[in-house]
Amino acid sequence: MWLFFVAFVGYTTAIWVHRKKGPGRWRLPVFFVALLADALGTYFACARVSTGVSFSPHAVAGFVALAIMALHFTWALLAERYPKPRRLFDRWSPLAW
Repeated sequence: MWLFFVAFVGYTTAIWVHRKKGPGRWRLPVFFVALLADALGTYFACARVSTGVSFSPHAVAGFVALAIMALHFTWALLAERYPKPRRLFDRWSPLAW
């Protein structure tokens, strides 16, 4: 689905441009739009399946990835405000990507 592509581009832009150029006010809105696109894509993908939510390895990996990005967004919010989470975010953020 195209929403997953939007999420991928948003995450990639927010994380890697931040890493190259440093923090900017644009990062959190782009990250939020990516997370929203990811969540909507997951919702619509589950809605298309007649059996509802399944627990196949693919589905579990998708839900884990969505949870990691939601935690990553929360971390980005903290990094915007506090110096210690910012240093850790700058260093470890690409691993979540």
